[in-house]
Amino acid sequence: METMADCRCVQVFMFCVFTQIFLQCVAQNTHMKNVAQNKPCGISTMYSTSNNCSAALNGNTNTIYDENLPNCIHTEENDTSPFWWVDLGQKVTISMITIYGRKGYIDRMRCVNVSVDGVVIERFTDVSGWTNDTYTIPVLRSGQGVKVTKDCNSTGPAINICEVQVWECIDGYYGTNCSQTCGKCDKKSACNKTTGWCTSCQTGFNSPLCNECVDGRYGTDCSKTCGNCITSSDCNKTTGMCTSCKTGFNIPHCKECVDGRYGADCSQTCGNCIIASDCNKTTGWCTSCKTGFSLPYCTECEKGWYGKNCTEKCGHCEGGNSTCDKVTGSCTSCSGAFKPHLCKEKCDSGWYGTNCAETCGHCVGGNSTCDKINGSCPSCEGAFLPPLCKYKCGTGYYGDNCNQTCGHCVFNTTCDPDNGTCSSGCSEGYKEGLCVECRTGHYGENCSQLCGHCRQDTTCDPDNGTALMAAYWASNLVFVLNVILDFTVRTAMSRVDTVLSTPPVILLTVPAFQDVQMATEEIFVRRR
Repeated sequence: METMADCRCVQVFMFCVFTQIFLQCVAQNTHMKNVAQNKPCGISTMYSTSNNCSAALNGNTNTIYDENLPNCIHTEENDTSPFWWVDLGQKVTISMITIYGRKGYIDRMRCVNVSVDGVVIERFTDVSGWTNDTYTIPVLRSGQGVKVTKDCNSTGPAINICEVQVWECIDGYYGTNCSQTCGKCDKKSACNKTTGWCTSCQTGFNSPLCNECVDGRYGTDCSKTCGNCITSSDCNKTTGMCTSCKTGFNIPHCKECVDGRYGADCSQTCGNCIIASDCNKTTGWCTSCKTGFSLPYCTECEKGWYGKNCTEKCGHCEGGNSTCDKVTGSCTSCSGAFKPHLCKEKCDSGWYGTNCAETCGHCVGGNSTCDKINGSCPSCEGAFLPPLCKYKCGTGYYGDNCNQTCGHCVFNTTCDPDNGTCSSGCSEGYKEGLCVECRTGHYGENCSQLCGHCRQDTTCDPDNGTALMAAYWASNLVFVLNVILDFTVRTAMSRVDTVLSTPPVILLTVPAFQDVQMATEEIFVRRR
């Protein structure tokens, strides 16, 4: 019973050991391959029970030496320069070499040298690093031949090993245990299985490992372009988020303009949209503008408005207020009686017409009374021609508003526009001055007729040429009567009633009255 129990314990122990070794092998072989198995080999000598050199390359990692079915190699005891080698057939990038020693005889590995293409990569001065009869040597170099030699016999000169595995990473992996994944090398090439370096990277990845995006790219395949970070290195290569943006761009990805900016580089400022977010960040167009501004950009005043903030209304421009300058508000010309250039204020006193370019005339009450639109005066001040009262009376007229007709000036010259006098004299027959009355001794049309022989100091009627004494005396009847009374008071008293009752024209033919007339004329002469 004890023997069976002991046997079972040994079997359980061996199972655990083999399980651990199996798991280790599986772990090792996940991303690597043994390039030495069944490859050409050689051995310096063979112990009587030893198998040939290929026994260490058959894939059997059992470390128990089985004489009936040799699984390990064993050189002769008297071989003082033992060796074993394997030719891999071509240069390969060796990640590591695993050696399985003979169970219970690991001490025989002292003084053993392992070399690759003549370069010693491991010398066992002791066996402290062995685990479960196994030792793994990190290599990370290229080579074709692996050789095992021994140069001392502290525990005997023989080389006694059960398996040699030479590991190369499969494509896509690198490193000592091939646990590191290659980066995104160009699809036409694989990474270096020692360093992991690629000869060239896929687009967006950074040399030499090609496992990180170049500055300015992000995402699992580095296919996404970072936004406008301050510098390209500010972009997180996984999320694409920037620590800070260039002017005008919005955190975190710096790909979109902040409100109020637009354009490919967000360098352009939006116009006067109702709110900043109304501005299209690509075109700069607003959905609606602040008062006074014009769609779509809201940067220019709409028709009829001007000024820095388009808060000023245009004046009365020619062609409508939409024609005013949208910055200064000036009009090319005013429509009506407004002062240039804004055309907002009526003309100042004394000015009228388009652009207030005309000066008022000589209006009664001053030139401020003229009409601002057409310049007409209610009445002219002096001898000026209405309605503008700017020009002196024309030929043949004079006086206020030029409503008086000139007289008969000589040679048809015109009269003075202010007082109507003829400065060059009158036509023949007219009295000097206004030249409208016949001068003494002339009558009729154009005063062209000479009066008859009227008595001294009398003249004829200017219209028909008749004597004017009867009328003269009639108009001076009281004076005449006084004369008559003074001269003939005693002799003519009895005839007074007859004189007073007789018409003046008839009196001229009465002999008594003729005497009175002569006496009166004599008195007038004396009075002079």
